[in-house]
Amino acid sequence: APALVRHVLVSGLGLGVCLAAPAAAAEGAPHMNPNAQYLVANPLDGHEGRERAFYGEHFEVYSPPLRSKYSEVVWRMLDPVLLPETIRSRFNASVMAVTGYEVAVVRKTPRGDESVPCYESYNHHYVALIKGRHASQSKALGLDMGHGPMPMFHAVDGPEVPQVQEFSEHNGNEHRQTFHGFPKGYVQPIASPESFLFNPMQINLRNPDGSGRRGGPLPRASAAPPGAAYSGLLECPCTTRIERVLNGPIVKESGRCGDRGAGPRTLPVADAAACFAAAAELFNASAAHTATVSDGRLPPGCSASAPSSAGREVVFNTLESSQATCGASPAPALTAGRRSALVALDLQVDAVGGTMRIALRAGHGAWFGVGFGASTPGQQPYAIVVDGEGRVSERRLSNRTVGASLAPSVEVLSSVVEGGERSVVLTRRLRGRSPAHFDFSAGVTSVPFVSVLGAGPAVGAYSRHASDAVALRAIGGRTCVCRKPGGMLGGAPFDPVCPDWPRSDLLQTRNPSCDIATYVGGMQCCRDGMHLLDADQEVPPFVDEVFFKWRFYFTEYDPKVQTPTMHLEWALNGCDSGGPAGVAAACSIIEYDVPRAPPGTPPEAAVHTITSHFQVQDMMSPCSVRTDPYCADPSKVIAAGVKLIMAGGGIHSTGGL
Repeated sequence: APALVRHVLVSGLGLGVCLAAPAAAAEGAPHMNPNAQYLVANPLDGHEGRERAFYGEHFEVYSPPLRSKYSEVVWRMLDPVLLPETIRSRFNASVMAVTGYEVAVVRKTPRGDESVPCYESYNHHYVALIKGRHASQSKALGLDMGHGPMPMFHAVDGPEVPQVQEFSEHNGNEHRQTFHGFPKGYVQPIASPESFLFNPMQINLRNPDGSGRRGGPLPRASAAPPGAAYSGLLECPCTTRIERVLNGPIVKESGRCGDRGAGPRTLPVADAAACFAAAAELFNASAAHTATVSDGRLPPGCSASAPSSAGREVVFNTLESSQATCGASPAPALTAGRRSALVALDLQVDAVGGTMRIALRAGHGAWFGVGFGASTPGQQPYAIVVDGEGRVSERRLSNRTVGASLAPSVEVLSSVVEGGERSVVLTRRLRGRSPAHFDFSAGVTSVPFVSVLGAGPAVGAYSRHASDAVALRAIGGRTCVCRKPGGMLGGAPFDPVCPDWPRSDLLQTRNPSCDIATYVGGMQCCRDGMHLLDADQEVPPFVDEVFFKWRFYFTEYDPKVQTPTMHLEWALNGCDSGGPAGVAAACSIIEYDVPRAPPGTPPEAAVHTITSHFQVQDMMSPCSVRTDPYCADPSKVIAAGVKLIMAGGGIHSTGGL
């Protein structure tokens, strides 16, 4: 029979699809979860609101006990549990066909099983397996596809049917409310079923005050709003118990920090303080000059000039939208700077072309000017003066007034009034037209200047003056100062690699989960044995004990009328999150953040969109159906492709509450 897709897990999408007629009712057996209403999102006409039902016989199996304290995470492979003797003996030399299953979380009491609400014991996800007697588990572990390293198996004999089967559909807090059943004719076969293996990720949320109500202490990093019906622990916040250590700095000679392409991966430096510290570490000395700017002519983030006799100059550019890059420049001797002292001054010096661009800006209506190469007007510096109508002249300043006009040497490029300010842009040669005209030097790194403001539109006596200096920095040929990706989180290596577009748009949207520096919570802060309280918060001593209870529905396997299915899984960060061992798109990090909507956003507008492009073949790889529980072999697919039997979304956060 052709290989068929059983399930495509699209994390966070909330998709529910079932492309088949309703299943027949189970043979006299009520649901194990009597309060669950098993529905599908796209019922056939006439079946709207009709509950789905299982068919076949069934057996039940309990996991080993999960014992934990409030805020504690249990996330490990539990000891194997033998299946009931009746099942092992009945299928000792044959094949069982699983047609569906149910899952519950219970406490065992003298009165029988007690259902445990998810606000007391929260299931983030699970991986469940049934192993046949012909298979043995390897000591080596397989790929980590986001749910921990996968177990690997060997099978020395047995038929060419699965010796190990996985059961990981809708494997999160939605598991009790979701229908895990196939339409008739589609099954999961397992040869000589022997034992049940279970790897849950469970968080203890049971209120330690003993009241039975929702609640309990939360760490400072909890993102749950005040009065939320859910616990902030279930989002696995990174608490103060988690030490975060970033990898060190690295230089990038071309492009920008964070660009993908040739060379090692890099990430932007977070802020100015980190920029200047990184530069000092990389260049073995403090920079000769540091500055924080917002300039479209410089690369975004941290960059350094080429070394000179004055040392390197390091700049942190806060303008994230800047398209400038590090590396070779068509004008390697181009320098620029801006400063504001009564009059805003912007200089750009082209040493190769021997020219400079000067931009002046001040309040409209009164005349203003800037004198160059001096710290006081009494030094009688060369000045560029703009009258109240925007006319430009060149003069010399003196105490309280200005001198007569000099021969013109500037070319006015623009003179506009906007927002109550006049901006004038002009150019001139570096070398002055006469001794009275200031000579600008291409090699200087700072130009002192005096700005003056007049009392009216006509040029004459000035009413105010101020002195300052503008630093000139290279805007071509700069070196980007970046950060090596990854680091250590909670004592374990962590480097979240978000795939490039079109597999995912997380990099383009700068999702916090793509960088250890901005990662605020998730599975990396939620490993087995961790407590999700801050270091100064005492962990309550009470130990709770819960069990997972599984019911498997089954029939005898008949390959003449039953078609085996296979499991495909995709996470919207652009990764295969549960496929065959050799799949190329596997990632160990499959998380992303849904950002908080701005305050005041109407609920209907608080929508976050994430996009991932993938094909069925991205979730497949050559594999052994006998020993790989997630086997999806493209060589088994017929020319017509695969047939989608069921699709569902997994929400590993507040879903299902």
